[in-house]
Amino acid sequence: MIVKHTDTSHTVKLVPRFYPCNELTLTIRDRVKDTDTDVQPTYRVGGDNKLSLTFDYTFDNDKRYSYVLKQTDNNDVLFRGIIISTVADPQEFKLTENKLYY
Repeated sequence: MIVKHTDTSHTVKLVPRFYPCNELTLTIRDRVKDTDTDVQPTYRVGGDNKLSLTFDYTFDNDKRYSYVLKQTDNNDVLFRGIIISTVADPQEFKLTENKLYY
């Protein structure tokens, strides 16, 4: 997931392992500071069967984070991955064979 660090509200689409029926918790891990922050996102499932996730978080520029999306009530993991924050427009990025070009 790639986000603009100048934005405080973020909306992303993803395909989860399963579709949730309860509240979600998004845990964002700052790898440099070695800290975890729990965020309560809102979500909806679109017509394309993707989970649209909206959350508020202030990212630092040019930094990499990891995240885990879980159901709040039973801690079942829906998705996990990395977040890259940047000032560039996210659509200018291209991920190819484990390499990041921008």
